[in-house]
Amino acid sequence: MLQAYVDDSMEAGKVLVFAGFISSPENWREFSSEWMQALRLARWQSFKMSEIAGSGSKDRLERAGYFYRLIEEHVAALVTVAVDIEALRLVVCELGLPEEYANPYAVIYRVILDYTAQSQHEIGFCDPVDFIFDMHGSRQEVAEGFRLMMQHIPDEERARFGEPPRFENDNVCMPLQAADLLAWHVRKHWLKHGTILGPPFEMSWPARRAIDGFRANLDYDELKPNLQNWLIAFLRQFGAPGVAISISFTDLKGQKF
Repeated sequence: MLQAYVDDSMEAGKVLVFAGFISSPENWREFSSEWMQALRLARWQSFKMSEIAGSGSKDRLERAGYFYRLIEEHVAALVTVAVDIEALRLVVCELGLPEEYANPYAVIYRVILDYTAQSQHEIGFCDPVDFIFDMHGSRQEVAEGFRLMMQHIPDEERARFGEPPRFENDNVCMPLQAADLLAWHVRKHWLKHGTILGPPFEMSWPARRAIDGFRANLDYDELKPNLQNWLIAFLRQFGAPGVAISISFTDLKGQKF
């Protein structure tokens, strides 16, 4: 089983950025030991990218570069998704889905799992992935998102989806601090470009290794066909229990009913 440590961040209620790294438990243990040693040498309690960047200290930023080198050495892949929250609400309304499906975490999980299945060979792994989040973040939304996604998955396919999300303290969980570093740069990229696609992420330090992975930017044009396809699959699988279909007609006199 692989593990993805992920940081989630909202930007003014308009976009949800979801970013983190994937690796094996063995690699994460080695990574955590080296990260803790680097914190002691830097005399830092923990790694917070926003605090480092906001300090305006070139020395702190240069020292933070060493932490990024540890990430390059130990992680297997990265995963980043950005969801346009306003577009998601519009699509949910247009498709007549319950309001709870406007939870962007439900969409994020399904997209990550679908993209993982499609990109296994390119990334170099095919094992299920467990997701670990910061316990101080949007814990309830994350758990509810996983629940909504799983109720649409046939029983025979559930084995490839890993366990329900776990929550740990980012002050003592070193991989979550690495996810914080990535999420800060992904959010900065989105603010500049309006998408997380396109050019490589502009990290604060020159890259020594290209980290494989996948990026998904879910705007209206991307969200609507995906939600339509998932809804169709759900109807076929479960026979549409409790689903009402509304159809408008216009008679020869132009009267709508």
